[in-house]
Amino acid sequence: MALWGKSDLVYNSGKVNLHYAEKEIRRHSGTVDFVAAGVKTGDIIAVGAGRTVGQAIVSGVVGVHTVSIASTQFLTYVPANTVQNLNYYINQKPKSSIEDTHYSALPDFGNGTPGHDVQGIDDSEASEAASAGIGSYAQHAGWVGIITYTDAHGNFRRKAETLVAMSGITSDR
Repeated sequence: MALWGKSDLVYNSGKVNLHYAEKEIRRHSGTVDFVAAGVKTGDIIAVGAGRTVGQAIVSGVVGVHTVSIASTQFLTYVPANTVQNLNYYINQKPKSSIEDTHYSALPDFGNGTPGHDVQGIDDSEASEAASAGIGSYAQHAGWVGIITYTDAHGNFRRKAETLVAMSGITSDR
């Protein structure tokens, strides 16, 4: 398992159910096919719209419609033991980012809500950001830590930190 991969979006088709006791994520609906999508051990799965349920590291692909996860530590526990019909998103961001409290808060949903996230920025996105005059958002292609907040004057602000500068990263943003 690599420390980081190069794909910001590996897969996110259909809906899934999260089974806490079994540490598994299974197909709920749609065309979920983890094997055909190339999901691998070490990929990160974000669960819930905007990862509201949390994130986990894939520990194995059990079958076409099921992946096992290493831990439920960074997932919100629900007493029902199973949460159904969830959005999800699989990527290869740095594994340490789900444990880093600096980047584990909920991401900015584009509405001025403060949050933190790690995003894959490809070469064209980095170029677009620089030409638009927002170079501090993405100075390099690679894995970028994004922090959004409201300053003391009520202004919405965004900071970025290049965690891994690399070309060849693929992104959907």
